[in-house]
Amino acid sequence: MSKKKKSRFGAHNVGADVNRRKTESSGYGYLLIPKGTPLFKEKPTKGKNRVNLDIIPYIVSVDNHPDANSDIPDSAHKGNPWYKRPIWVHRSIGTDNDSVVCLKTIG
Repeated sequence: MSKKKKSRFGAHNVGADVNRRKTESSGYGYLLIPKGTPLFKEKPTKGKNRVNLDIIPYIVSVDNHPDANSDIPDSAHKGNPWYKRPIWVHRSIGTDNDSVVCLKTIG
């Protein structure tokens, strides 16, 4: 009987990779952003408590956008400009209770 070759893949490799990714990036909600990446922090102008932002829309390129509404033709249908791309997140996944982006969000 031949001796079974020991696999190099295992939980210790996966755990090491997870730890490496966590040390190379900082958590911002459910996103992992590389350390050193500047984040936008709004600051109201002196004497005011509002911040004005210009939102630049993008053209929806998918047929199954989560904000598409068949009753509203100008909503997030393919070819229309829209201001956001919602993502669905699964929370408390695995032993580390991670949050992951739902694959239905991206296609």
